[in-house]
Amino acid sequence: MGQYQGMRWFKADFQVQTPEDSKHWSDTDLRLGNPRRPKIDGVYDESEISRKAQAFLRRCHELELQIIGITDHNFSGQTDPRDWFLTHLIEQNKSVAAELGREMLHILPGFEVDIGYHVLCLFSPAKKSSDLERVNKVLIQLGLPESSRFERGLPTPLRREDSPISLAKLLKIVQDDNDGIVIAAHADQEDGLLQRPSNRLDYQLPNLLALEVTQYPLGQKISDILTGKNRDWARPGKQPAYVQSSDAKSLKVDESGNPKPNSLGYRYTWVKCSRPSISALKQAFLDSDSRISLGKTSPSEGETFPRIVSITVKGLKYLEDQTVNFSRNLNTLIGARGTGKSTILELLRIMFARDETGAISEKARLKAQRAKQTFTPDTEILVEWEGIPGQVDVLRYSPSDDLSLIAGAAHDLSAYLRHLPIQFYSQQQLSELTAPGGQSQLLELIDEICAAQLEKLQGEERTVAADIKRLFAAQDQMRAIEHELDGLKQELVEIDRQWQARKDVQGEAAAYQRATHAKRYFQNLSDGFEKDVSEVEKTLESLTPAGGHPAAVTEAWPHSRWFTEQTAKVATYRAAYQQKLDALLTEMRNDFATLFSENQQWHEISADLDAAHSNFIAACAAKGVQPSDVSRLQELDRTRQTKQRSLEDKELQWKALEKTPEELEESLNRLFGIWAEQCWLRQQTALEITEKTKKTIRVTITPMANRLEFMLLWGTLEPDRRSRVGREWDGIGDYLVSVRSLPS
Repeated sequence: MGQYQGMRWFKADFQVQTPEDSKHWSDTDLRLGNPRRPKIDGVYDESEISRKAQAFLRRCHELELQIIGITDHNFSGQTDPRDWFLTHLIEQNKSVAAELGREMLHILPGFEVDIGYHVLCLFSPAKKSSDLERVNKVLIQLGLPESSRFERGLPTPLRREDSPISLAKLLKIVQDDNDGIVIAAHADQEDGLLQRPSNRLDYQLPNLLALEVTQYPLGQKISDILTGKNRDWARPGKQPAYVQSSDAKSLKVDESGNPKPNSLGYRYTWVKCSRPSISALKQAFLDSDSRISLGKTSPSEGETFPRIVSITVKGLKYLEDQTVNFSRNLNTLIGARGTGKSTILELLRIMFARDETGAISEKARLKAQRAKQTFTPDTEILVEWEGIPGQVDVLRYSPSDDLSLIAGAAHDLSAYLRHLPIQFYSQQQLSELTAPGGQSQLLELIDEICAAQLEKLQGEERTVAADIKRLFAAQDQMRAIEHELDGLKQELVEIDRQWQARKDVQGEAAAYQRATHAKRYFQNLSDGFEKDVSEVEKTLESLTPAGGHPAAVTEAWPHSRWFTEQTAKVATYRAAYQQKLDALLTEMRNDFATLFSENQQWHEISADLDAAHSNFIAACAAKGVQPSDVSRLQELDRTRQTKQRSLEDKELQWKALEKTPEELEESLNRLFGIWAEQCWLRQQTALEITEKTKKTIRVTITPMANRLEFMLLWGTLEPDRRSRVGREWDGIGDYLVSVRSLPS
């Protein structure tokens, strides 16, 4: 796929001196000879000046410069273009770039002149010698022929009739007549434009589009001027852009490898444009807030958001085969009706599986269907998606293979596509966002913008909501248990009353009950001990032999002898554990027999407890209680014990659920808190949209104000319409919405 050639950030140094200006150039190893092209056997030798030009260009590439403005003082005093250092920079530009595998430098030829303060004059990128000759002629037009440009090695100020040429005149000749650009050099320094009140009128010239500063961040004085806060310097309309440049007079670096002051690349500017040119610079200076940056790194390095890199289409009915490479920033598809603008959008919607979701309207779905009607058996669509910087996935569609991921990784393609942070809105859909009933689609757009922060809250919301459902179920269970407890307690009261009605045998009955409870208690002790014995027995049975055997160790293994010894030790320890468990089991069985089955004292006590039952039966007979009554008493006793056990079990269950109401209240409060946080996050996002669009777009988000969605949910709870509440159900819902929408 092709490379994006649209708007991007270029690293630029607009004020670069070269060895052309020997008076100011400080590197002796790059200074030009005299003559610059010595004659050898009657032929001019340009090897030395070409070698130095190559070294200069290589240093530019090492610094990753992409645009350089060559601004030697008064251009050059040489009359032969072959003696200009800049000529050899232009000629060597392509070969050096190819050698380093980089794009050619965009070299803006120009000069620095003194009109009472220093200014830079730059012209369109030079590709051939004639481009440089045109720049030289501009300086002649300004009144400085080659012979008058230097006196005793120092550059001559730009003057006419013994007076400095005005900035207005310079702007007209350079910018209007010769398609160049003028930048006020080191304007914040002593010899700069901004240091003298007499220069205010020059600063206020609307055609002065840019000036250069040496300090950044700006000092307060310079900042006040450049932001229009200083009324004395204020100028109508837009303030000029400000840039930084190295004012290079050397290629030297310090001990850390960084450019020294006034060395190439010491200061630089990031410029955003499609293709460097004077026109592009003018546009960048006029829109400096978005196209000029003085940061240390490229602004594009901060653009880490996911993006669509490109789409390639082949074999469509009404759209020619092509690749569209997208900018990291705003993209605009421009064309007449029927040229395929909407088709590209719908194809992207299809490729990211956003054509069948429930969030889009029926009209939008039909548009996607119409785009599919342009497919042929030979159709192929490729989309490059960059989720994180440098990691590009490629989606492919063809009628035979459907949608697939041919570069990248996805466990499940549908889940992969579903989680991509991307939305599509046609012009019609954008209109629907602000139409009545468009709140849900607008909210989806807002949610996508703050998806990263919202996702965490939504995950917590799902967890809390699931817990609330569990707590509601637990609360229902708790109420059911309370109902059962009330019934059991009432039944026990009735049984006790029946016991009280048989007062004649009350004493014996009470003694019998106590004896029964004591016997049951001892039986529970026995059952518990026996269970412990059984658990130890199961543990002993489940203890498997050691996992390894010395014979399983291969002599070829590293340290095989050590593995053999360890295997034997493990087997020995495990065997010892089995013996200890076996001994423990035997001891527990003996203790069980001593405590329970062979306990002579228990046999005596048990007989005594059984006697209480016999005494009770005898007392009933003595008191004239009928056998059927005695049988009833026994049944009542068994029933009472069963009910009592049920009561105890239910009380334990209720105890486990005792804190459910408090937990439910806490979870509901947390859910309401999460909703409030989500609403606040959406409100902040809406406010940011409003501020960034300078209130062109205004979005207001109010909690619980989506009447349509609320009434749909409210309707699912609707009671019988024939009832009084049912007849007023919609009115109640409207009232609740209005109350929730009022500011607190």
